[in-house]
Amino acid sequence: MTGKLLGILLLCSYIFYDSLIPAMLLFVPAFCFFGKKEVRKLIRQRKEKLKREFLTETSLLNDFLRSGYSFENALRASEKELLELFGKDSDMLREVRLMCSGFALNRTAEESFLDLAGRADVPEISEFASVFTLVNRSGGQLREVIRASADNLTAAFSVEDEIRTMIASKKMEQAIMDIMPLGILLYVRMASPDLLNVMYTTITGNLIMTVCLAVYAAAYFWSEKIMDIHM
Repeated sequence: MTGKLLGILLLCSYIFYDSLIPAMLLFVPAFCFFGKKEVRKLIRQRKEKLKREFLTETSLLNDFLRSGYSFENALRASEKELLELFGKDSDMLREVRLMCSGFALNRTAEESFLDLAGRADVPEISEFASVFTLVNRSGGQLREVIRASADNLTAAFSVEDEIRTMIASKKMEQAIMDIMPLGILLYVRMASPDLLNVMYTTITGNLIMTVCLAVYAAAYFWSEKIMDIHM
């Protein structure tokens, strides 16, 4: 991220001010701002990954329970399947192994799911943990609850995938529109170097270019906000 950010700042500084000094002055605050934004993005991606792995886990539990396994044995059996599907670095695999280890310490499954829900901060997992706890304590049909949860999660992910497909082309258009102003100005600078000299050699020109840069930045962040759709 650091190299990409520095490159963009240097390009903008060259295009709008014909100097690299503004890029150096803005690098630290820009790095802090975009660094936090990148961290939030990575957290969202990890939650999304965990949510999809959790869907697979509920489907596996549903299959094993329908085959006559007890819940504890179904959870243990799903461990091998998760390893084959997602590899040893899977977050859900680690959680399942933690749950299985908890059984040896007399920790109940509902305690494990509630603990996972609290740490993961994923609405779907929290809802499942709440329903699972309620049904397990009341002696309800646990298999039916897990089956219904797997079906609901599958339907929700299907809708989310359709939405992502619909906005994928819009995001591509957004990326093109983000690049076009810089591309046009860079072309003008390379093709007719003297055309924009007045913008770099006078106070009025510098102010105009600063306003243009501010409008460009505002348009960029506005488009990012519009396209930032959380599932």
